[in-house]
Amino acid sequence: MNNRHKLAYIATANIIENLFNDGNVDSASLASFRNSKTMSDPHAEQVWPIIFAYTSNLYERNKEKDGIDTIVKRGENSIFTALHCYAIYQQGNQDVNTFARLVINDDTDSKEQKGIPLFRALNNLQTNNENIRPALNKRVDTLLASTDPNKILDLLPKLVRILKSNLGEQKPKIDFAQLAEDFNHLQIGYESERQICIKWGREYFYSKDKL
Repeated sequence: MNNRHKLAYIATANIIENLFNDGNVDSASLASFRNSKTMSDPHAEQVWPIIFAYTSNLYERNKEKDGIDTIVKRGENSIFTALHCYAIYQQGNQDVNTFARLVINDDTDSKEQKGIPLFRALNNLQTNNENIRPALNKRVDTLLASTDPNKILDLLPKLVRILKSNLGEQKPKIDFAQLAEDFNHLQIGYESERQICIKWGREYFYSKDKL
């Protein structure tokens, strides 16, 4: 992935940190993200300024390239999808931010909890909950087999809701910025879509016991 794709990660991470704001949560914006699946949904316009403030940078960096509108739209969709999933997962957590980056400034002494990928969190859920495993495996299989980004976009929030509803108060922190990065890359074309689904499949079916 080139530097263009990194912007989805940076933008999503910055937006989430601003929404949480050290516990002074922007509840109204989170509600808009949670209740709107796509940029074109009713009430999503309330958070357009948040998205566009970051994707304007995406436009400026790529304005000389062919297909600039497609590049920007892809970035907007990726960021919005990740924020929709974050808003679902974050609901009811006013004191703790359920987002964390996979790597925190390469500081090995940091005591701050690091995030894990969404599909690794789902792996942990199905590993520790035999009752939900068959249904969850079926949903994940359906997503990984899809070649339609719109269908994947529809299935991702459903997996987040399953994860949230089957966890206790000690929820793992998830790197939703990486989800945005992945979804951005997935939308480029068939090969990119397959690469990301393989990545997600590896995270979901990963087993320490079989190493």
